[in-house]
Amino acid sequence: MKHLPKITIETLPNGYALTIGTKEYMYHNVEELLGGFFTHVGIGETEYMDKDMVVGVLQAAATWATAGDALKANASLIASTRKANTEATLAERGRARANERADEAVKETNRLRGENMELKAKVLDLEASIQRIGKTLVANHSHRQSRPVMADADHMSRGRKQLVTGPKKKGKGRYARKE
Repeated sequence: MKHLPKITIETLPNGYALTIGTKEYMYHNVEELLGGFFTHVGIGETEYMDKDMVVGVLQAAATWATAGDALKANASLIASTRKANTEATLAERGRARANERADEAVKETNRLRGENMELKAKVLDLEASIQRIGKTLVANHSHRQSRPVMADADHMSRGRKQLVTGPKKKGKGRYARKE
C-alpha cells in the first residue's frame, strides 16, 4: 500500500497554513493557497517556491489542457528566454563599450583642458612681451633720431665723397688693369 502524506489546512489570523507531512507553508489569500496546494500536493514539489512561481504553475495548469500543449508553451518560453538573455548580453556589451568611449572622452577632455590652460598662459606671456616691446619702442622714439640721408656722390665735393663712399683704396688694388 502506498504511503499517503498527512495534509492539513489551518486558517490563521493573517492567512492560511498548509502542512504536508512535516513541511509547513504559509499563504495570505485563497488564490495563493490553491496554487500552493496544487504545487505541493498535486505536482509533488516539496521544496520552497516563491509566490510568482506558484501562481505561474497554477496558471499553466489552468491554461494547457494536455501535456503536449504545455511542452510547446514551455519550448516557446525557453526560446524567448534564450533570446532575451542574448539581447541582454549584447546590451551589456554595448553598455560596456559606451562606458569605455565615455572614459576616453573624459580623458581627452581633461587633456584638452590642460592644453588650453597652457596655451592661455603662453598667450598671457606673449601679450606681456608685446606690451614691453611697445613701451621700449615708444621710449626710443621720444627723442628723435636723425635718419641717414643718401646723396648723389657725383655732385659732391671730394671730401664729402670720401665720407659717403669710403676712403680711397691703397696699394696695388687701386689701379685698374689693362688687358
